Amino acid sequence: MNKIKVVLIQRICAFYNVPLFQHLASEKDIDLILYYGQPKHRQGSKLRNATNINGFQTKKLFTLHFDIKIKDRIFPVIFNPTTIFHLFRDKPHVIICEGESNLLNNIFIILYAKLSKTPYIWWGLGRVRSTKPSILRKICHPLIRYMLKNAAAILGYSTFAKNFYSSYGVNSDKIFVAYNCVDTDKIKQDIPKYTPLVEKEKEHLGIKNKKIILFVGSFTKEKQIENLILAYKLIKQKINDVALLLVGEGETKKTIEPLVLDLHLDDVILTGEHINDVSLYFLIGDVFVLPGQGGLAINQAMAHGLPIVTVPADGTELDMVINGENGYIVKQDDINVLADKIIQILENDTLRQKMKEKSKELVTQKFNIQNMVNTIKIAVLHALKNF
Repeated sequence: MNKIKVVLIQRICAFYNVPLFQHLASEKDIDLILYYGQPKHRQGSKLRNATNINGFQTKKLFTLHFDIKIKDRIFPVIFNPTTIFHLFRDKPHVIICEGESNLLNNIFIILYAKLSKTPYIWWGLGRVRSTKPSILRKICHPLIRYMLKNAAAILGYSTFAKNFYSSYGVNSDKIFVAYNCVDTDKIKQDIPKYTPLVEKEKEHLGIKNKKIILFVGSFTKEKQIENLILAYKLIKQKINDVALLLVGEGETKKTIEPLVLDLHLDDVILTGEHINDVSLYFLIGDVFVLPGQGGLAINQAMAHGLPIVTVPADGTELDMVINGENGYIVKQDDINVLADKIIQILENDTLRQKMKEKSKELVTQKFNIQNMVNTIKIAVLHALKNF
């Protein structure tokens, strides 16, 4: 059987996507090439490439990077002018493009697709449901509609994304939900590796014999970590043997540290960024909290068997978090309710254990990396068959 040559085009090759691309490239009927850019490195920016890019074919593209600022919001624009020339050289059977966040490049990618009669798949988030569409998004609405309607298939990260893309008048039969997942296979291997180190690390951090509220992610304004710290202040009034563990780095660290000091919270621990050994910190946690935008960390926490407390995030939480079963979705910026739900989980050992088991069950049955790969392959075959 001849392999299907798939060119997947991303602005960057993020570290959390490397395992997905490795899994996809290992499929016997897929010949994968990743095109990715090399934007300017900026302090605190999430637009940075992984350091461990291996296990699949790649092309690092010449990149122009600039920012557009509209009403205090910064929109990074990454342009790879040589993309179309590489496509003519590689002649893929199917193209998977990144979606709304890579709109400028997609204009030229879709031009190539039209000229060469190559099917393309639109792969995106849809929109962040906790924020209103920007002016730039509204301006680009007709262009996005055109691109979606002409796509041979669409991949969304969540059911919310599928419904959003359907609102453009796109036939839902060509929209597939590839639930956004981390490398759940690696987590299975890491859990027995790091479990014996948990008590020693808790002692090292000074949080032995405490229940741990955990956040893992980038320190950005969108994550709203300050809300979690304010909620933690309320939690401390009800529970004594508790600590807050913040794992990550980023631009808002310079405001988080003074806030912790001002509130006299001496058991808020900032560990810095951990990637390769992050399982250790998930295993230390008793409940995972995402107080702002995001989504991938929810899957990561569930794979480690943690209850989840989150606010409206990127839409994936609507699929992965079942209220009362493996966690809670609470109203954004409601500090009191956020604190109450965390307290509810920490104080009820039976509930917490049930939520832990439910998170693991959901990952085993549905929200895992192999199911994500399988859905991407289904979309590729649909694109080829129906183009």
